[in-house]
Amino acid sequence: MFADELLLHGDPFNALTFYRLSRTLGAEDAGDIGFRMALCYELGDRFAAAEQAYLDLAGQHADWSARATFRAAMSAQADGRPREAAMHLQDVLLEGQGTELAPRAAYMQGVVALSGGELASADAAFSSFEASYPSHSLVPRAAAARAVLAERIPRRSPALAGAMSLVLPGSGQLYAGHPGDAAMAFLASGVLGLWSYTLVRSGFEDDKGWRVGTGAALGTVAAFTWTSNVFGAVRGARRSNSYLRKKRADEALRETADSALPITAEDVLRDEALFGR
Repeated sequence: MFADELLLHGDPFNALTFYRLSRTLGAEDAGDIGFRMALCYELGDRFAAAEQAYLDLAGQHADWSARATFRAAMSAQADGRPREAAMHLQDVLLEGQGTELAPRAAYMQGVVALSGGELASADAAFSSFEASYPSHSLVPRAAAARAVLAERIPRRSPALAGAMSLVLPGSGQLYAGHPGDAAMAFLASGVLGLWSYTLVRSGFEDDKGWRVGTGAALGTVAAFTWTSNVFGAVRGARRSNSYLRKKRADEALRETADSALPITAEDVLRDEALFGR
């Protein structure tokens, strides 16, 4: 088919036009053409459109349901929507029991959880996959990912960071791993506090009311800055924890390289056994 040749030569959107024409003319199986049309969107990086096309195919052709839903999950994953991907994978597990798609979907649940930063869920998914399919070729990858997840993640206590900055501005930010923020907090609170104290003291000594008033106003600003510094330290600690969790998730994801089944035209046109056909 001419559309197949276009797809193989990296022209998915022109291929899509000819697939639509072929489906209209009834030249081939409607499910097969529908899958290839969805594939055109996926290979063209239009992942939301690909996801919808796969889901439409799954709803219209029962024999394609599990395969199309699996690709819908991969499209949602590629589009940065791990929650939707996880929902589709759960549907695959229900529909694709006894096929090669079931263990792949179980494995991908762990990968999707990692991409969403859900480390505990990813570990549980990989553990369940290993227990359910102990001889599967992806088990070593799952085990490697779990080994990374088992390593302790350094953590900064937001409460401790806030308490430290309450005593000494900037110290909580430094503890949280943000030296730049620490320096700014220390200088801002220190300069404003010292300036306020100097103005108020000299105002009383020299009987200059305007100095006392200015110093009091600066003192209010200094108090606000001091308080902001405390909340900034708490946010900094939380931000550091989030970064460390994401870093650990990325490390585990590297152990699952090539696990997302990146699809090619050749996969469908020359090796469709990959999809349970």
